[in-house]
Amino acid sequence: MDDSIKVLYLINGLRLGGMERQLVEMTKYLIAFGVSIRVAVLNKPGPFSKELSTIISKEVEYLDRRKHRIPWIIWSTAKTCREDDISLIHVQDSFSAFYGLLISSLARIKFVNGMIRHAGVSSGIDYYWEKLLLSLSDKILSNSIAGLMFYGVQGSVIYNFINTKRFEESNQDLSRIVMTASFSDYKDQATLLQAGFALHKEGRITQIAFIGDGKNFDRMVNKANDLGLGSIVKFYKGILNVEETICKYGIGVLCSTKRYKEGVSNAILEYMGSGLIAVGSNLGGIPEIITDSVNGFLFEAEDDQSLYLVLKHIQDNSQDMDMVRQNAIETLNDKFNPEKNCKQLYRDYLSLTDK
Repeated sequence: MDDSIKVLYLINGLRLGGMERQLVEMTKYLIAFGVSIRVAVLNKPGPFSKELSTIISKEVEYLDRRKHRIPWIIWSTAKTCREDDISLIHVQDSFSAFYGLLISSLARIKFVNGMIRHAGVSSGIDYYWEKLLLSLSDKILSNSIAGLMFYGVQGSVIYNFINTKRFEESNQDLSRIVMTASFSDYKDQATLLQAGFALHKEGRITQIAFIGDGKNFDRMVNKANDLGLGSIVKFYKGILNVEETICKYGIGVLCSTKRYKEGVSNAILEYMGSGLIAVGSNLGGIPEIITDSVNGFLFEAEDDQSLYLVLKHIQDNSQDMDMVRQNAIETLNDKFNPEKNCKQLYRDYLSLTDK
């Protein structure tokens, strides 16, 4: 019998996002450690499908999740897990957690629940439903300490990480600012626009860019025009080459709403890896990445005056920013190191499977 750990990753989709990018990077390292990976997606193919299919030995499987097909999906996937001697199922989102829990129970294999990727979105019945899913898991993973505290559960923290080799170092002026985030109710592009408006009046901004898509996209385009910033604001919608684009900017900002207390943001890590000065809202897991004024800067969420003052400080103290950039790279190489974090994940797998 093959003694390698065999993992089925079950995920809601392979869209453009931090969770999906994390799955791709994580898969590369775990395969190098000898872990056998299969991937099942509860959706249609997405932007990361092609890249992922070149990494794993078997084709990505796309499951038909229409309501009348749910019992069949659960039963057939459990049957496949038993036939292929799958060691455990690992999920990274709450939607997949429901399916994964039922499949793992039928297949009598371990269930790793990595759905804690924020520190404050859920409330009411959704919150208690997610706590139930967590309580029934064999192993709980979170990408931040703040996430574990939000749910009041014990588990392992596996920080998000990036492969710094993906990025070229930015040498752009600090008057060029970028934000990578979905245009959803959980992100706050409006605060950056308001801060940018104040900076633009002082001649401090040459361009503000937004990378992402979502339901509030058109509203933010209109807001930029209403503020008279149309000539300096650029919108990148649904691009794959994020690393190439952010290198055109000197400061990377992530504005989160008070309701959405981020876990560990890939956007912040990507800013750091590209040599941008990283700026984030002081909530959730962001302070677990950024030590204020050391490897980046924090501002108060939904407070455009606070963000304005931070951005102004960065520009006024440009001579100190090389040290901030150096500290940021050291942070990535230590706390958010892909090999180190994947080794920790591998050890968690070993503890569950007795391999």
